[in-house]
Amino acid sequence: MPSLAKLLDCLKWPRGRGSSQPVGPIFGVHPVADPEVAFGWQGYLFSNATLVGPQAANTVIASVTIPDDCFYCIDFVYNIQPQTAQSIRDIKLQILDVAGVVAWEQRFAAIISQITAVGITMSSPVAIPTLRLHLQSGMIVRVTTIAAMVSGDIVLGSIALRKLYEENL
Repeated sequence: MPSLAKLLDCLKWPRGRGSSQPVGPIFGVHPVADPEVAFGWQGYLFSNATLVGPQAANTVIASVTIPDDCFYCIDFVYNIQPQTAQSIRDIKLQILDVAGVVAWEQRFAAIISQITAVGITMSSPVAIPTLRLHLQSGMIVRVTTIAAMVSGDIVLGSIALRKLYEENL
């Protein structure tokens, strides 16, 4: 297993004599992520933003342009804080191809469930899974609003990509 040996070497994990089996304490720091998403990844691909107040529909909250043809992990979170009694506030995560045309999109909604004199209770999606995709140089991953925002609304969005394997399909 050359990849396991390389991983052990990078983690400075001691090996047994005459064996590739690691020797070390039972308790301690252990890698817990899948090797293909934890070993050799590169960062610096992220975008965060907060929109406050009136905004037009389809306003871009956060956007990342893909620098290289590569496999990527895409993580995405958002939070919506509405100030009015509208029942649903939603945004969309999009991937645009190199020509700028939407190649993939998914809509996420925050549903306002209770409106009282002291505030608004709402629920967002339970979990947004990490996407693992091969993306081409020049593609764009972005988060946009769907409906227009009114005065007092706040929308926060964040995209983070991890660059994995640099192999072309």
